[in-house]
Amino acid sequence: MTNSTGYFTTTFVAPNVTQTANVRITTTASKSSYADGSDDEYLVVLPPLLVEVTAYPSLIEPEATSQVTAHVTYGGLPVAYTEVTVWSDSGGNFSAETGTTNSNGNVAFTFTAPQTTDQINITITATATKAGYATSEGQAEITVRLGTLGVQITANPTAIESRASSTIVVQVTYDANPIANVGVTVWSDSGGNFSAETGTTNSNGNVAFTFTAPQTTSQLNITIGATASKSWYADGHSQIELVIFPEYIPTDGGAGALPITTILLIAVPIIVVAILAVMIKLRIIYIAPE
Repeated sequence: MTNSTGYFTTTFVAPNVTQTANVRITTTASKSSYADGSDDEYLVVLPPLLVEVTAYPSLIEPEATSQVTAHVTYGGLPVAYTEVTVWSDSGGNFSAETGTTNSNGNVAFTFTAPQTTDQINITITATATKAGYATSEGQAEITVRLGTLGVQITANPTAIESRASSTIVVQVTYDANPIANVGVTVWSDSGGNFSAETGTTNSNGNVAFTFTAPQTTSQLNITIGATASKSWYADGHSQIELVIFPEYIPTDGGAGALPITTILLIAVPIIVVAILAVMIKLRIIYIAPE
């Protein structure tokens, strides 16, 4: 029934066609005390294109690229000279946002993933438009995952005395390339002190720390760890082990002990002279006067 303004609204679902079709829609109005009235309207129904979208690779890291290809067909046959527009629902950039299919019905785009602090799934949509066909679209999904920073620790030396120092160098890389301006935090699982507990990598991806071993009276194995953090990357971690030897503390309170070889060089002649003196006194050895 018409409403107060004389309108009646309905929805028409077009038939599935394989070629352009003209559908005539006829309406007839009837009311008591009135002659019936009618009108016709023609609706052009276009065959739909099939749009298949692929992305390779479909798993990439932030700011990495993926090749997005749209393949347009109709009735199983490629459709050339079709205008294709692509877009992403979660950021990123395309080398071009529109293109035209070739004789094989293909058109390719390069997609660059956005920066992200979390793993995200991006839906890529391609819309195909060509005269004589209904506008159609297809989709593909790309997963962007965070890249993990590579961390390598070196210590020089790796074995030190109690309260002595070692230079700790942390190198941070990504995909085998050094990464600058990465925040690095270092720690020890058994005490000791660092010249600083945080630092930032230089253009070579390196940052250095000085570690002073704790005082110990027995051999101690200490684990030194480093964590690298930078926006748009997953944190990287690494560890290295240092051996700490107890330092020698002289019992007489002196500043330090002489090496055993020095002690022997001093002690042996003294002992020999003492033995000779005893043997002479006991006349075991006789020295004739001149």
